[in-house]
Amino acid sequence: MVFRLKPGSGAEVLLIYRNGLWDLPKGKRDPGESLYACAAREISEEVGCATPCLLDLLCHTHHTYEHKSRQILKTTWWFAMVTPDEQFLPQLEEGITEIRWVPIKQAMGMVGFDNLTTALQSFEDWIRPHLQLPAP
Repeated sequence: MVFRLKPGSGAEVLLIYRNGLWDLPKGKRDPGESLYACAAREISEEVGCATPCLLDLLCHTHHTYEHKSRQILKTTWWFAMVTPDEQFLPQLEEGITEIRWVPIKQAMGMVGFDNLTTALQSFEDWIRPHLQLPAP
């Protein structure tokens, strides 16, 4: 989960608009690829940025999707990451048409799946002590 600190408004996360839904950048691991390398590569590919710096493991989530008439269980490992880039290039061939910085609470209301809300909540719990934010 790529984030930035915005003076006066706290942390913002990078959302992508993919196939009609707001989503968090993520992807599939290549054979032999580490979780860290996969996370950095997928973010870089999907948003067109330099390889992000991974700071910490946040959580992992599970969801299912259909592929070739079969239900697939996918585990996603979520990392807190930063990139110096401010301009992004959506990966159109993956159905990504927009990239936007969004405050955490707003992002929770925009994403299309429960596992994404869980990941965003884990990020908020992780960042709170770093920003000295009050508990909800």
